[in-house]
Parts: sequence; structure tokens; C-alpha cells
Amino acid sequence: MKGTNAKIRINGKVEYSWAHLEIRIANVLLEGVRAIDYQTITEIENGYSYGNTPTHREIGNISYEGSLTVLSSSLNDLMQSAKGLGYDYDYICGLPPFSIVIIYQPINGGEGLPVKVVLEECQFKNFGQGLAQGDMNIETQLDLAIGFIKY
Repeated sequence: MKGTNAKIRINGKVEYSWAHLEIRIANVLLEGVRAIDYQTITEIENGYSYGNTPTHREIGNISYEGSLTVLSSSLNDLMQSAKGLGYDYDYICGLPPFSIVIIYQPINGGEGLPVKVVLEECQFKNFGQGLAQGDMNIETQLDLAIGFIKY
């Protein structure tokens, strides 16, 4: 329904979907993104003192991880942008930390507020491509080292 003036009114809610997503790196809109994944992970374990059942919870470190799956054209655009900034074209993992801004927009005519998530201090952890018979495009999954996520 993107691009229409139709209003969705089911229980007064509008759910966000892929059609509502904007992803930006260095304020540049990425058009060839096929998937994005990010999560906050907290180490939580049951703690024991007396007896053989948990008596408390122990909370440890917080970490962040994610990935970005892009079409080869977007990956090439990223690499060309990096080259234009003076970074090694062949090694996207060598880029300095950057932010990824994810904005969930309500569909045209829909209700709801934009939701913004910022993945801060990101770096690509891997680089590689593959292609198999029958593939109609080249997708690359880039694992992310993420310093912090602002929800």
C-alpha cells in the first residue's frame, strides 16, 4: 500500500513493515539493502548459594551484534564512497567506525510516528561474495561489530 492514500484502521494500529524502512550510512540512503538484523544481548545466569535451585540472578556484560545484507550494486556504492574518502577500495572492513540509522516510517496515509534506531560505532567484520547457478542477483551478508544501539 506504499504510495497510496488508503488508511489502515484495524484496532487503530499500523504495523511497520519492510515497505516502511529507510537505512542510511553516513546520511546516505542505501537502496539495495535486502535485510538488516541487530540485537542487544545481556549475559544473564541463574545464581546459586544454598541448596540446588537458583537463589538469584547474575547479570553480566551487554553486547551488540548484527548484520546487513546488501545487493552487489549497493556494496559497490559503499566501496566507491570509501575510496572517495581515501580508504582502501578492496578492504571495506578497514573503514573507521560509522553509524547506521534505521527509520521505520508509517505508510502514506497511515497513522503512527516514525521510529528511529541508531546502530553506533559500527564496523564491517567480514567481506566476501558468492554466486551459484540460477542466482538472479548477488547478495552479500556483512556482519557488524556494533558499539551501541539507541532504540
